[in-house]
Amino acid sequence: MIVGKPLPFVNDYVKQLNHIISLMKTNAAMTYGRQKWLAFCLTCLIVTSSICWRKFSRISFGFFSDALFSWYFRGPMMWELLLSSSVNLVLKSFAIKEGVLLIDD
Repeated sequence: MIVGKPLPFVNDYVKQLNHIISLMKTNAAMTYGRQKWLAFCLTCLIVTSSICWRKFSRISFGFFSDALFSWYFRGPMMWELLLSSSVNLVLKSFAIKEGVLLIDD
């Protein structure tokens, strides 16, 4: 399977994440490139059921190299804000008011 662009619902999810991040911390919004990278990675994760830069590169038909995927991953990303905004978005989307959240390494 060849993936040319992110799935529409993934694009919407990343846009909502970026909005929540910008509300949580001013001047912390993701750049356009980071949003596209994250949306494409999430789409590849869904399609391949794995986290492998080489597979992502192959299904993009070489449009994105595995080195580019890796560089964006190691680059300056606010992972803590991304995690907390993602959890907030999921809780809000499903109207979850209480519960216990466990995170494992």
